[in-house]
Amino acid sequence: GAARIVELPATETREEAYEQAGRCVVEQSDVLIAVWDGQAAQGQGGTADIVAWARDRGAPVFWISTVPPFAVTEWLGNGINLSTFQHIDRFNREVKV
Repeated sequence: GAARIVELPATETREEAYEQAGRCVVEQSDVLIAVWDGQAAQGQGGTADIVAWARDRGAPVFWISTVPPFAVTEWLGNGINLSTFQHIDRFNREVKV
């Protein structure tokens, strides 16, 4: 089960709810990993809007493009506390059998 549930206030429209949820994700995250085609948002709160909002806040963003050549773009924003990711790096470097 979930360790924590966040219930956001009601919104007038579905688009406002998407925007509110996206901003909540950014506010609660150390890094935003966006899997995105790089196109403009198709509505309020779309991926483009949330990526732009995260960048404006100085949040680190890793953008994985969904179109060839599937590049990864990094915007480090105000920086990343690398100690946060040491356990992930150790896990990824372990030899898997």
